[in-house]
Amino acid sequence: MKTDKNPKYFYDTTDFPHLKFLESETETLNKELHQLASNPLNTAWLETFPDYTSGIAPKAWEVFTFRFFGMNHSENIRLSPKTYEIISSIPSLISCDFSKMKGQTEILPHKGYSKMALRCHLPLLVPEGNTCGIMVGDEVRFHEEGKLIIFDDSFTHSAWNRSHSERIVLMFDIPNPLWGYTSEEISSYKVKHLDDPFLLNIATKERWLEAYEQKILPL
Repeated sequence: MKTDKNPKYFYDTTDFPHLKFLESETETLNKELHQLASNPLNTAWLETFPDYTSGIAPKAWEVFTFRFFGMNHSENIRLSPKTYEIISSIPSLISCDFSKMKGQTEILPHKGYSKMALRCHLPLLVPEGNTCGIMVGDEVRFHEEGKLIIFDDSFTHSAWNRSHSERIVLMFDIPNPLWGYTSEEISSYKVKHLDDPFLLNIATKERWLEAYEQKILPL
């Protein structure tokens, strides 16, 4: 249900003019993304939340993580210096990845981790036609290369790639300004109250807390 602090499913980029610069960086991000994809030694893509996906391809949804609740992935940053330089200019960044969805895949309806944050997609690699999109509540947006999408993923949402090719976006989270919490406060709260089975399968709660203090991902 929409509230005063969560009044919209989708936000216009005019609501966040300080993020508009990212659209002009699409070509630079794409060049580095293609270099990563063509590197046979790159095994840093991580299958994420497989229970959320429905499709025929193995590892249907994968991420290449740069930052996760304030913790940096040092090796991925080393492999992607230009991307890291760009995302470092995003004010109050909470988390950020390249998010890859294979063709003929759906991310099933689910809710995000907090009403205090907003999720953003900058589409980088998008198959032709309106084959890739996202629904939040009862509203739909289609991914278009270089066109930023900002949405409130605390509402029930789903996404899909109905093509036969990969769809890759720069996915990142920022604070919902209507709640008034900083990225550090949101990240700290999330890690201290971590109870997600998928994340706890990656590392113990104690290891996550230690990693947060070091600001280095336990991967």
